[in-house]
Amino acid sequence: MKLQKLTIHNIASIEDATIDFESQPLADSEVFLITGKTGAGKSTILDAICLALFADTPRLESTRMQGDTKDVDTKVGIDDPRQLMRRNTGEAFVSLTFTGSNGIHYEAVWRVWRSRNKPTGNLQGKSWSLKNKDTDFTIEKDAEIRSEIKTALGLDFSQFCRTTMLAQGEFTRFLNSKDEEKAAILEKITGVDIYTKVGKKVYEVAGRKEQLFREALQKVEGTRTMTDEEVAARTEAMAALDVQYCNVKRACEADKAKFYWIKTDAELTKTVACATEAYRQAQAVVESVDFKAKEILAGQWNATIDARNCLVAKKMAENNKAQQQKTLSALQADYADVTGGAMGTAVNEAQAYLDRQESELKAQETVVAGLRMNELRKQRDDVKEQLQNITTAFERIDSYDRERKRLAADAKALEETWAEICKRQRLSAEMEPRIRDAQLKMEACKEMLDRQRDTIDKFARTMRQRLHVGDICPVCRQEIKSELPHEDELLLLVGGLKEAFSEAESAYKRLADEKNELEAYIKSATRSYQKSKETLARDSSVESAAQRAAEACKACGIEVLDDQTTKALKMLSQKTDAARKDLEARISDGEAKDRAVRELRTAVDKLRKDLDQLKAKALKVQQAISECKGRIATQDELISINSRQLHAFLADHTDVSVERLYELNAYTPQDIENVNTLLRTDRNTALARKTLMDEAVKKLDEHRQAEPGLSREDNVEALDARIRDSEKILAEISEKKGAVIQELKADAENKQQRCLMIEDADRKKADYQKWSRMNQLIGDATGNKFRKIAQSYVLASLIHSANHYMRTLTDRYTLKVAPGTFVISLEDAYQGYVSRAATTISGGESFLVSLSLALALSDIGQQLAVDTLFIDEGFGTLSGEPLQNAVNTLRSLHNKSGRHVGIISHVEELQEQIPVQIQVIQEGNNSSSTVRVVSKQYSIR
Repeated sequence: MKLQKLTIHNIASIEDATIDFESQPLADSEVFLITGKTGAGKSTILDAICLALFADTPRLESTRMQGDTKDVDTKVGIDDPRQLMRRNTGEAFVSLTFTGSNGIHYEAVWRVWRSRNKPTGNLQGKSWSLKNKDTDFTIEKDAEIRSEIKTALGLDFSQFCRTTMLAQGEFTRFLNSKDEEKAAILEKITGVDIYTKVGKKVYEVAGRKEQLFREALQKVEGTRTMTDEEVAARTEAMAALDVQYCNVKRACEADKAKFYWIKTDAELTKTVACATEAYRQAQAVVESVDFKAKEILAGQWNATIDARNCLVAKKMAENNKAQQQKTLSALQADYADVTGGAMGTAVNEAQAYLDRQESELKAQETVVAGLRMNELRKQRDDVKEQLQNITTAFERIDSYDRERKRLAADAKALEETWAEICKRQRLSAEMEPRIRDAQLKMEACKEMLDRQRDTIDKFARTMRQRLHVGDICPVCRQEIKSELPHEDELLLLVGGLKEAFSEAESAYKRLADEKNELEAYIKSATRSYQKSKETLARDSSVESAAQRAAEACKACGIEVLDDQTTKALKMLSQKTDAARKDLEARISDGEAKDRAVRELRTAVDKLRKDLDQLKAKALKVQQAISECKGRIATQDELISINSRQLHAFLADHTDVSVERLYELNAYTPQDIENVNTLLRTDRNTALARKTLMDEAVKKLDEHRQAEPGLSREDNVEALDARIRDSEKILAEISEKKGAVIQELKADAENKQQRCLMIEDADRKKADYQKWSRMNQLIGDATGNKFRKIAQSYVLASLIHSANHYMRTLTDRYTLKVAPGTFVISLEDAYQGYVSRAATTISGGESFLVSLSLALALSDIGQQLAVDTLFIDEGFGTLSGEPLQNAVNTLRSLHNKSGRHVGIISHVEELQEQIPVQIQVIQEGNNSSSTVRVVSKQYSIR
């Protein structure tokens, strides 16, 4: 993984900061320093990286505190990362762009806000997203982001913290711990807790195996089986029960046969009586008077179908003839009215009036044709076009005036801009001497502060404590003739110099910032002025507007564009408008006459159409009269034919009269079909009931032929009582037999199951003995036994790797550990390679040991997946050559593995040795800090 750019907004003490790891000077730095006062926010940079990648931070993840705090009206957990938002702000976010170990470019953003983004609002939930910049796809679900981050880095949160942010404090505490604590700390640092889990698991499995063995033994002992004598006795009892069961069963079945024969005989006798009565009732219906009348009705209706059709046809023809005669009378009256009388006179008068109107129409059309309307309309269109040209000319003259005024205003604004630029240039030139004076003052204060600071460092204090009046100073080689100043006085002096340097530095920065702002304005304004000047020189809008106005005036007949042009256009407009009004009046009069001609033509056409309709109506009535007479003749013929056929039928069927035909005709085919259905149903019912009666008699005869041998005592009640007694005895015998069978079956199963239980108990005993032996070697309830064994070997490997880094830091010390133990000792070359316990090392030695162990840890079983290693504090215990060796060792990591190293420290000596720095500067006494990247060559905010 390669870090690219980190952006921080309102996180802890940092308000806004951007750190570009790919830009100079960070891009080429082997080691860079994150420095600042205590509490300024140095570690906040590491928190911001972890927030973007994991939505968590090491300081919150490792806390053991419990409970909640209150933020406005919201309860927030002690370990909630949202607490890192700066107070009195409405939102905060962290953005980190990086390239994963899989070669994909990502952008991770963690954000938190208050309601309505107001500082007084309630704290809201966080937002966390990861964008694949190669595909432009963004994921926003926490589980998906964590999975993708682990794929991109190859590390989870705890592994990232162990390999990227080295915690030397863990190793210092480790050196002074008991063996069990050493194993636990080493397990936490390496992240390898499998040995503790294995030890616990072995203990748990051994206990579980023992419990399984004990339970198997209890099952074997709790399973009971019968003896051979008990099995033989139960077999004999079953044989006796079988004999008894067969005897009772035969007697019961004989009683059941008699019982069912008696019941069936009674039921069949009753069935014969019912069937006989049903047949008698059905036969009475078939022989009734009503049934005979229905048969006659159905027969006559079918025989008179043709006669009744003739009767209906004759009646219909008579009705049609009467209707056609009425229609003929009405048509003859209409025809007489159309061809003669008052209507005929009206038709003649209408024809004369039509002739007069056609003569008048021809005269009016001649007058309208002489008005020449097309020429008048063309003259009106020409006048309208002239008026439009005049309007266009007025608009273009106005546009020309506006362009002239705008150009004059732009020229004036350009002159004012140039005057302001000249004024700012004079101010910038006047600030040069003041800036040089402020810089000289700042450098002088810095030099005095550096000199005085050397007098209060650890080495100088030690030297002064050894010097007294009369001694020779080892620096200037002069005799000391008076008491040296007290340390508090020197501290006060350095404090005053620091304050003077801070004031001088602030004054210099303030003047430099003001000059930079002036130069930035001058540069920006000058570019804008030159661009506007060039634009103004190229501006030809006035000439273009003048040309368009002149062309519009020419279209109106005015050749010259001058001050009199507008007046001439107004006069021309008035004259043209008067001509337009005259033409409009003449055209309006002609259009009125034209409308009158069209209306007259419409009236003539309507009158002609009405006359034509009257003539057509007379012809149509005449045709209808002819057709009506033909239909009357047709009906007369139909009446004659049907009358002859009806008389012939009545002559052949003397039992049917005309009145009977009308009665029969009142029935519909459906009525007759219903009558026939009733007749068929009654006949079929009588036949079916006779068949049922015969079958019932036959079954009764067959049943009585199969009578079993009955005695006098054999009746339904007695047989039923004997059957119930026999069935009760059979049930008791079956129950006893089933109990014996179940006992024998259960005994056989128990014997088979007991054999299996014994085999299972033997297997579980062997399995328990194996796990018991393993538990004696490595198992216990806490897992400490196997953890201590395994972590002692991990410690030996770690110590071996740590000595490699120790040799690059100093040639004085070598770490050793007794094989299979946690006893760490330190071999001191300056004391004849004498070994001493690690608990006796000093602060500086402790840091060297911790740094060696931390760097060794990054080599054990881990691929260096992150290109930057951060080390937080610890360098305050080193000075001189050891400090230089530590820095050189960290620089060598870049050549060895390509890693950059970021050291978080406020040690001033490191600021001199490490040129590339990320400075976290707290402004005054407030809680806001700024971040800038600096080097000996240049500074970047």
